[in-house]
Amino acid sequence: DYNASYSVASPVITGYTPDLATVAGTMGADNVTVTVTYSINSYTLTINYLYADGTTAAPTHTETLDYNASYSVASPVITGYTPDIATVAGTMGTNNVTVTVTYTINSYVITVTANPAAGGTVTGANTYNYGSMATLVATANTGYTFVNWTKDGTVVSTTSTYSFTVTETGSYVANFSLNSYDITVTASPAAGGTVTGAGTYNHFESCTLTATPATHYTFINWTKDGIEVSTLPTYSFTVTEAGDYVANFSVSTVDIVAYASQSSFGTVEGGGTYPIGSTCTLTAIPYEGFIFSKWAKGNQVVSTDAVYSFEVIEGGTYRALFEREPYYITVEVNPVDAGIVTGADGTFYNNTTCQLIAIANEGYEFVNWVKDGVVVSTNYIYDFAVTGSAHFVANFEQTEPVIETVEITAEADPAEGGTITGAGTYEIGEMVMLTATANTDYRFVNWTINGQVISESSAIAFIAEMDLHFVAHFISTVGVNDLDEILISIYPNPAEDKLFVESPTSIRQCEVFSITGERVINLKDCGEMFEIPLHHLSMGCYLIRMTSGNYEKTMEFIKK
Repeated sequence: DYNASYSVASPVITGYTPDLATVAGTMGADNVTVTVTYSINSYTLTINYLYADGTTAAPTHTETLDYNASYSVASPVITGYTPDIATVAGTMGTNNVTVTVTYTINSYVITVTANPAAGGTVTGANTYNYGSMATLVATANTGYTFVNWTKDGTVVSTTSTYSFTVTETGSYVANFSLNSYDITVTASPAAGGTVTGAGTYNHFESCTLTATPATHYTFINWTKDGIEVSTLPTYSFTVTEAGDYVANFSVSTVDIVAYASQSSFGTVEGGGTYPIGSTCTLTAIPYEGFIFSKWAKGNQVVSTDAVYSFEVIEGGTYRALFEREPYYITVEVNPVDAGIVTGADGTFYNNTTCQLIAIANEGYEFVNWVKDGVVVSTNYIYDFAVTGSAHFVANFEQTEPVIETVEITAEADPAEGGTITGAGTYEIGEMVMLTATANTDYRFVNWTINGQVISESSAIAFIAEMDLHFVAHFISTVGVNDLDEILISIYPNPAEDKLFVESPTSIRQCEVFSITGERVINLKDCGEMFEIPLHHLSMGCYLIRMTSGNYEKTMEFIKK
């Protein structure tokens, strides 16, 4: 009716909201038409990605979706971990949706076997979490030698203890080889007979040696390392190691006679009865003032060595010949320009007389004669009986004092690296102080003389005794900061052919310096893991300077 009041609630539609919740008013003189518009509702989808311990595994996924909208969100891939929900999917209802995806660490089964099974024992098989360290240990059984570890037929290590980071399931095989040994056999003497049975035998294999004596010889025994192992010509044993076996035979003997041709010059040792094929050693011993000359058998010279060894194949008579020993007298003048000496020219024999005369130059006077650090005469004319070669020093002294000086020189390497103070002329015995001061953008490394490091201190002090040239080595520090807070690994240390480097940050440049400051290796764009070849370097201590961005770190290693 006219002037009637009305109030009509808008119908509830799930997932939508009307712009007029209630249509209300008073009827007038006309019909009333009202339009209610419904807008679709929006809700928030939140996906949290967490590790099992509740820590964040990946950034939270958030998006706004309309009512009844479908959603499908794949969980991020995290190496070594598996999400409990691979894809979060569904249809939006009338509320916000929050989903938690939990990542659990993967575990892998590591199996180990020995090949062959009798070759040894292996440990380390287990189930490991991703990223954990597995250590496999192979222990060879008696008679076997460890060769390598393989995985799927590929060699992964040649050391019996193999450690690695687990990233997948794997079957590892410890390969062993059966030991083999060389058995050698010889006859002693060689003419004594024939021997058989030498060869290469596996561990625990049976070996049979046979000795057959030659005419006029008799088998005695088998020996190994000089120890008798059998008195039977046929000797069988189980092989457990390499061995050199000797079949010993006996033979007829002959007489060797030795004597001194001049009995007053010397004597001899050796001679007697010897088995054929054995070694005879004759020794000629000269008396004082004489020397050995040669051994002769009949009219033939057989040796010029005083100790003469030979294989006995027949009897014989040997004579030792001697001769007088020549002695040489040498002299030196101290100081070298202080004077001259005469009398040392020529060859002297035992108990002959030598006369040395020392003549002083102007400004000097003779002091004494010295032999082996002992004063033997203070007379400038010195007569003595020669009993052997000798060296004498004629000492003189100046009649006027002279002050001796030395030159101490020094240089910087590189020249722009720094400055040096303290070089100059010094009197012998005077104290010298050298100081190296690095210029801006450089730092001091060490002092060297003829390439030999003598100090790593920038200031050194010593007593002037001779002319010396020092080099102060500096290294540029331009554009570098300290990498000490970053853990960089180098191994092995000491190293032989290669040095391995592992760094948590990429290394832009790697330089190797000798202890004298010379750069011997320069590598660029090295990455986080790389190796440095060392085979061309000499043994010694080296420094590695590694640069990453504007950071630098210096480490030390030894090349063996």
